[in-house]
Amino acid sequence: MTDNDMTLSPETQWIDTWLPHRDKIVSALTLTSDVISGSPRRKLRQLADEVAFVDNEMDVLKNPLALEIFLHLESIPNATGDFDPLDSSHSLASSTKPEPAAPTENIESRIEAAVNAVVLSHLKVQSRGQRVLTMIAYPLIVLTVCTGVLVLTSLLVVPTFEQMFDEFGLQLPFFTQTLFAIAAVIQSPMTYLGLASVGACVGLLAWLRWGSTSPLHRRSGASGTSVNLHGSGPRTTRGAWADWAWHVSLLMRAGLGKTEAIEMAGAASQQSWLARGSRFWADAIRNGDDPFHGVTHFRKVPCHLLADALGLDVALTQHVRPPNTSSRTAAIDTTSLKQYQAGVLRDIAELYWDRDQRGTVWRLGWVSPLIVFGVGFIIWFVVIALFAPLVSLITGLS
Repeated sequence: MTDNDMTLSPETQWIDTWLPHRDKIVSALTLTSDVISGSPRRKLRQLADEVAFVDNEMDVLKNPLALEIFLHLESIPNATGDFDPLDSSHSLASSTKPEPAAPTENIESRIEAAVNAVVLSHLKVQSRGQRVLTMIAYPLIVLTVCTGVLVLTSLLVVPTFEQMFDEFGLQLPFFTQTLFAIAAVIQSPMTYLGLASVGACVGLLAWLRWGSTSPLHRRSGASGTSVNLHGSGPRTTRGAWADWAWHVSLLMRAGLGKTEAIEMAGAASQQSWLARGSRFWADAIRNGDDPFHGVTHFRKVPCHLLADALGLDVALTQHVRPPNTSSRTAAIDTTSLKQYQAGVLRDIAELYWDRDQRGTVWRLGWVSPLIVFGVGFIIWFVVIALFAPLVSLITGLS
C-alpha cells in the first residue's frame, strides 16, 4: 500500500489546525538548538528544516519528532497506569481528551513549551550514550599516540639500525625482519596514497549510507525523517525496534488505528527489513490474523515484550463482556485500549533504548583493555626487534 492509498483517520484532522503555525515551530527549534551544542544542535536544525517543508497531516504523521511536538501542542498526553477493559469508570478516553485551543497571544509560549518538552525528553536518553565516548576516549588517544610514535620510529630510527645491522652482517631474527618490512611499507609514498584513497572511499560510502546530508537520505516531509536524537550512524536491531515502537505509539496517540500506525511507521523507517515487515504485519492484521502471537525473536534479537504489546488489543478484547455492555461503553473501551496500548509501546521503546545503550557500553567496555594490551604489545615488539640483534652483536664481540 502506498502513501496515496493510505486513508487517514478523521481523528487526525486536528493536525491541520496547527500547520499554519509551523513557522513558529521552526523558530522555536532553531532557538532551542542555539542553547545546546554538539550533535544535538545539528540534528535540531535539520529537524527545523524538515518541519519547514511539511504541507499536510501526512507529512507530520510520518515525521515522529514533528508529530510528538504536535501532540504536545494539542495536549494529548501519553496514557499511563493500569487498564481494565471491563471497567468503563477508569476509561482513558477522558484522560486523553485534548485541552481547548490556546489563545492567540499564548501560541508562541505554548509552542516553545512543546518543543522544549520533546527535546528534553529525548536528550535524557541521548545523554546516557555520552558515556560511550568517555569510556573509549583515553584508550583511543593512547593508541593514536602510540601509532604516531611507531610511524616516527619507522621513518627516523629504523633506517639507522637497519644500516648498522647491514654493516655488521648480522643474522636478523624474525621480529627484526618483520619490523624492517613494516618500516619499508610505512616509508613508501604509495602507502599514504593508498590509505588516502581507501579513507576517501570509506568516508564517501559512510556518508552516502548514514550521512544526514546524503542524497540517498534527502527526504521530503512525506518520506519521514533522517533525524535521530538517540544516536548516530547505523542502528542495531533493538535500536530500530525502539524507534519503530515509539513512532507507532505516537501514531496511535494521534488517532490512527494499530494497522495504519504499523504500516506508516514502517514506511517512514530507514530500515528496509522493518519496512517490509511492517507491510506484512499490516496485511496479516487486515486478513484477521495476529502476526505477533508467539513471536519471541526477530533477527536473532529477543522481542517478546514488543510482540506482547502489539498483541495486547487482541488479548484483552478476547475477554467476555457482560451481557448488558452497551455499544457506547464498548466504543469508549476501544478508544481507551488504543491509548493504553500506545502508552505501553512508548514504555517499551524507552526500555529498548536503554537496553541498546547498555549493550553498547558493555561491548565497548572491552575496547579499552584490548587497546591498552595492543599498545603494550607494540612497545614490546619494537624493543625486542631493535635490541635483540644488539644483544647478539655484543655477545659476539665479547
